Amino acid sequence: MTERVAEDHAHAKRLAEGLAQLPGIAVTPPASNILYFQLTDETTKTQDEVVSGLAERGILLLGRLEGRFRAVTHYWIDDAGIAKTIEAMRDICIARYEAFGTAGNADKIKVRSLSVMQAAYDAGELKPRVH
Repeated sequence: MTERVAEDHAHAKRLAEGLAQLPGIAVTPPASNILYFQLTDETTKTQDEVVSGLAERGILLLGRLEGRFRAVTHYWIDDAGIAKTIEAMRDICIARYEAFGTAGNADKIKVRSLSVMQAAYDAGELKPRVH
């Protein structure tokens, strides 16, 4: 049984390390097989979008208050499950950036006031685009 608990703790640590590398996620280092993490202002995803995105990939996770999550590793969770969860969270957290072509381009984004944007539209410099 002690080996089983140690393996669960190692899985939680591996999950924490993987999630900590993703934009928009803040992770509290686990002291056991229980891991807490939350969404930050860096992500455009809501807690519900994350939960449903994970569910679509066969990963069950419930949100808690204020964008927080609690994940528990146990005997049903193996190395492949940890890798699948990290990959799914990566896809969910960066999918919006990639969909708009902004992934990796944060340093190129320029702040423009609404009046400047309206003037650009009025002058025909920008064309509204709906996906």
